[in-house]
Amino acid sequence: MKCIRLGSKLVVAGFVTLGFSSLASAQATRTWISGVGDDANPCSRTAPCKTFAGAISKTAASGEIDCLDPGGFGAVTITKAITLDCGSGVGSILVSGTNGIVINSTTAGDSITIRNITLEGLGAGLSGVSIVAASQVHLEHVKIHNFTSAGVQVAATAAVNLSMSDVTIAADNATGSGVSMTTTSGLAVAELDNVHIWNTHPGLQGKANSIWTVRNSDLSFNGVGVKAFEAGVVMNLINCQLASNTTAVQSVAGSTIRVMGSTISHNGTAFNPNSGTILSDGLNNVNGNSASGSVTGSTTQM
Repeated sequence: MKCIRLGSKLVVAGFVTLGFSSLASAQATRTWISGVGDDANPCSRTAPCKTFAGAISKTAASGEIDCLDPGGFGAVTITKAITLDCGSGVGSILVSGTNGIVINSTTAGDSITIRNITLEGLGAGLSGVSIVAASQVHLEHVKIHNFTSAGVQVAATAAVNLSMSDVTIAADNATGSGVSMTTTSGLAVAELDNVHIWNTHPGLQGKANSIWTVRNSDLSFNGVGVKAFEAGVVMNLINCQLASNTTAVQSVAGSTIRVMGSTISHNGTAFNPNSGTILSDGLNNVNGNSASGSVTGSTTQM
């Protein structure tokens, strides 16, 4: 009798172990989505899912979701380290009345990469990418159109590092900001390179505890091209173009904006210190503006 009972316990234990093993194996390090996929699928190469939301629960932390072919793959909330990459096909997220991608990953060191994706807000979406929490967020080869709140919005309660490379943000009307960034604890640090922001207001919105370095970027046709909203904000503009904005560069008391090697042309006002600090390296090309305004001091090229 004891042998039978022992055997039964071993069988039960085996099933429990098998259950945990199956659960663990349900998450793959690489999953796939397709315009003709199905979220009931395992998201494998030969049986892809249809949406990012359907695939993310089947993708392990630090894994990757890839697009097999063109498609609209739906809004998604990211709560772990992951990469979304639609390099093999035109991958898009189309939303109205909500955010395209929400990033809320509270695990220390988590890195999230969004690559080769187009986000369309139809003039009614809130933010293209809304970052609530994450150690690192990387946007590469991303297009964001027609969101009313922001193309990219960082509104965090802890430190965030944001990098953007080859990103375009544009809107049909200059209502929402291009990129807005703040955190209530630590620093929100942005590194932007080859970023194009058009027809937003403002193009870059520096709020509390944010530090920006922006290189080789175009901020044109906006309400204000670059605006420091709060004391303590530091914004560095290097080899950028700011054209046809209502105001190109505007600071506020206690903030600092450095403008280096940039072209500031055909704006309503080039520089508006607004009781803040705007520094120039003396190598900027400032021409054709209705009003030049003034800088408050000098700086050296970074």
